[in-house]
Amino acid sequence: MLTIAFAFAACVAPGPPKPPPSPTPTPVAVSAVELARAYRDNQVAANLLYKDRLLVVSGAIDEIVDRGSTLHIGLDGSDFMMVRCYFPDRSSTDRIAALKKGDGVTLAGENIGMDGRLFIDLKNCQIK
Repeated sequence: MLTIAFAFAACVAPGPPKPPPSPTPTPVAVSAVELARAYRDNQVAANLLYKDRLLVVSGAIDEIVDRGSTLHIGLDGSDFMMVRCYFPDRSSTDRIAALKKGDGVTLAGENIGMDGRLFIDLKNCQIK
C-alpha cells in the first residue's frame, strides 16, 4: 500500500518549473536603402546591428520572382544592391501577384545576412 502511495505521489508531484516564455523579439524598422548602405559601408558593423534580427523593411519593389517552390520580392537598396525577401510558402501568392515593380511595400522577415556582395537576404517574410 505504501508503494502505491509513493507511486501516486510521484505521478502528481509538480515537475521543475517551466521557464518563462521567450520575449517576442522587437522588430527593427529600416528602409531598404538604409540597410543596403549599412552593409555596403561595413558588413561587420551591419551584421552586429541587423543579422539574425526581425526586420521591417520598406522600399520600392525591384523584382518579384516565382521559382516554383519559393517566392521572393526584391527591394531596391540602391547602388545595385538589393534586399531579397523570401516567403516561407505560397500562402501570400495572391497578395504578391497584386504588386508590381516600382510599388512601395513594407515587408517583415528575419535577416540572414549578405549573399555575395549585392544581396541582403531575409527569410520567413510577410507583407505588412
